[in-house]
Formats: sequence, structure tokens, C-alpha cells
Amino acid sequence: VLFVSFPFNYQAVVYIDAVFHPVSAAFIMAVMLLYYDLRVRGGGWRLALAVAFALLALFTHENGVLAGPLVLALEAFLVFAKRVRSYVLMPLLFLGLAAGFFSLWLAVPKGGSAWHLDTQDIWTNAFYFFQGLIYPAITRLDGWPEPRSVPNEVLLLAYGLPVLMSLVFLVVYARRLLPFAYALAWFVIACIPSVVLLPFSYVVDGPRLLYPAS
Repeated sequence: VLFVSFPFNYQAVVYIDAVFHPVSAAFIMAVMLLYYDLRVRGGGWRLALAVAFALLALFTHENGVLAGPLVLALEAFLVFAKRVRSYVLMPLLFLGLAAGFFSLWLAVPKGGSAWHLDTQDIWTNAFYFFQGLIYPAITRLDGWPEPRSVPNEVLLLAYGLPVLMSLVFLVVYARRLLPFAYALAWFVIACIPSVVLLPFSYVVDGPRLLYPAS
């Protein structure tokens, strides 16, 4: 289903390095499913398996650190949705695993890093991932007729925001705002590392980065 529904799935097939991205995303989804069942049904074995999959995600790809904040978001959703009575401290375990791995990753000598902070790249990356959020209502802007006097960012907002607002209206009408808010939070959490820390020249050639967000 992931390959059929996800608009950028081709890189996991033709680009060997991209294999790690769907594998890591699969491990993260396993963590989330196990944590949900753990909180709703109980069972210490589910916690043990969730931790095991979290470790597998971490050592498959650095995107595995997303499991920590995503578990925290799931805990908040379960409380707000009244699936559980109150908060527990278990998400701190997954956040600790993510923090520990990140500290280890920083300590490992590297020949170079693509990570940097640049406001222009952050702005451009955000618009790039926004296209993924509203796909397939709007496809890539580079396929639109030329020449254009209106910047791509303005066109994307002019067409994309009404699409998003229409979706919000339908969600509110169907009384499904909380699941939608959780899905949107998942998307934002999964995109933040790439949006903030990677140059656009890397992101634009890396649709595989959207696997966790999908």
C-alpha cells in the first residue's frame, strides 16, 4: 500500500541507498502499532517489542530518532481521544533512546556532513514538503506552463491552501478533527529534521526523505 499510495516511491527501487528509508519507516510504524496496543490492551511483551523495533529503526537509518517524538505525539492523541485515562512516562524511554543514539551519532567522526542551518533553504524545503502534503491535488510546479511572472511559492500557496482548508472543512464536518490533527502532527514531526537541517539541493533530489512523513 505504501508503494501504491506514496508519490515518491520510485527512489526505493532504483536508488540502492534509498532502501534504508522504507525499512526504517516500517520499523517506526511497527513501534507505533505496538505502543498503541500496549496502551490500549496492555502487555509487557509489546513494550519489549516496541523497544526492539525502535533500536532497529535507529540503526537502520538516522531517521529512526523520529520514533521518540512520534510516540510522544501518539500518547497525547490517546489521552485526548480518551482511549486511555491519563498520561504515562513510557514515551520518555523512546525519547531517551533517540537522544542516546543522536549523541552517539554526533560523537562518531565523519568525513563531512550535509547538515547546516540556512533560512532560505528552510523556507524552500518547507514549500517542497508542503507539495507532498497536498498531493495529488497539486503536482510539481516545474510542470506548469512557462513563462510565469508569479513565483512558485505564491502559486503553491494560492492553490494549495484552499485544498488544505477544504480538507479541514470536510474533517470538521465529519467530526474527525482529532485524528486529522494527529496525522498532521506526524507529518510535521517527520519533516522537521529534513526541512531544518538539510540543504535544498539535497532535499530536492531526495524524495525518499518523505517516507516517514507518508
